[in-house]
Amino acid sequence: MSIDLLKQFQEFVQHKQLISPKDSVAVAVSGGLDSMVLLHLLDRLRSAWHLNLLILHVNHHLRGTAADQDERFVQQAAAAHGLPFEIEHVHVNLWATEHSLSIETAARELRYAWFGRLAKAHTCRVATAHTASDQAETVLANLMRGSGIRGLRGIPVQRGPFIRPLLFADRSELQQYAQEHDISYRTDYTNVDETFQRNRIRHTLIPIMRDQFNPQIVSTLNRLATAADESERLLQDYGEIALKKCTRRSDERKIALDIQQFLTYLKSLQRLVLGHVF
Repeated sequence: MSIDLLKQFQEFVQHKQLISPKDSVAVAVSGGLDSMVLLHLLDRLRSAWHLNLLILHVNHHLRGTAADQDERFVQQAAAAHGLPFEIEHVHVNLWATEHSLSIETAARELRYAWFGRLAKAHTCRVATAHTASDQAETVLANLMRGSGIRGLRGIPVQRGPFIRPLLFADRSELQQYAQEHDISYRTDYTNVDETFQRNRIRHTLIPIMRDQFNPQIVSTLNRLATAADESERLLQDYGEIALKKCTRRSDERKIALDIQQFLTYLKSLQRLVLGHVF
């Protein structure tokens, strides 16, 4: 059954106030399914919304010639859409070794550092192609690490200049859209390498949960992320109120708390108060 993904996309970005007419948006494009669909959707909105679009691509130099082929593919897509293109080359293995990081973490740090610099230089927002499927995987990964409510929030729809306009859509919907609109994309073979935890969650855990427990597990986990985000916001507000109630003196260099008042708080509220102090 055909879906009107463009309509859903437009409604989502308007409801979440992610993009407005005449905005400048840099689109992070890896060449994979998700980012190529995101590019296609934004390009369809470009004329009606008078958007200024820019394509960003990072070559992580992790997959030899395949990474270079991805770069050429995205550059050709930019040319086909008549859009400016910027490329960044990073050496993830070296950064990971020097900073004792996993490959995934090192790649993310380098990628987002460059995106942040570009957002500032171009005074624009950076759109990444995270989906509802990515959100579900992130919530599960954080849960297994023993995360609190903050981790269950998963991927924020917006943080600073970064926006995630596809968080409403399941990956299967993007596959259908790509097929209907004949969108070409690259397949990264590392996405099926189950030595990475994220891939084990994607290809093993979620299918088991979907088939044996809840066919709508992706939607369920996304609702959990939304509820956790709302709860975290309320807790932070309550923490600020509690801090004000037990503050006796404060200046730029120090703050004095009423220890008797502070000790009446639950341990969780004490942590919230101290979190605001520090």
